[in-house]
Amino acid sequence: MTEKAKTIRLYVDFSATIEVEASSMDEAVRMVRQCIDGSLANFGAWPNGDPILATVGIFDDGIEIADFD
Repeated sequence: MTEKAKTIRLYVDFSATIEVEASSMDEAVRMVRQCIDGSLANFGAWPNGDPILATVGIFDDGIEIADFD
């Protein structure tokens, strides 16, 4: 007999580099928080074809400069 699959939620902490066109660092951070925090991200598909979806949450200290022209 096959065991029924369970839904298991995992908290995964990872980093991403996001390029933002902005006039200042403050504006770039504001844009990321307003447009991305709380949004749904798609990470492709599981082997069965279902989408890999995650809700994005940004920690208060979770944004730092990666590169600045």
